[in-house]
Amino acid sequence: MSDTYTLFKRRFERRALARLIDEKYNSLYGFSRDIGVANYRVQDWFLNGKKPSPKTVVRICEVLRCSVDEIAPKLDAPALPNKKSEIYLGRARYFQTGRA
Repeated sequence: MSDTYTLFKRRFERRALARLIDEKYNSLYGFSRDIGVANYRVQDWFLNGKKPSPKTVVRICEVLRCSVDEIAPKLDAPALPNKKSEIYLGRARYFQTGRA
């Protein structure tokens, strides 16, 4: 399963979202109620490194009256391709040596 933020070449900014929430709301509970997401999910975004879905980001921007670029700005550099681990490359070399 690929990361949708990587797919769209964006990065989720927790600090920017926290700043926008602080400007408008006194608590995360009121914010989570307005966007229609459970409170524990909003806490996961800040504490456990989870990311909201793209549909949720759009709802957040509607509620906070901000642009998507403020919460999930575009990456300047192109996305890096996935690297194979050194262990995997070593195994491949081992099994390919001496074979036709």
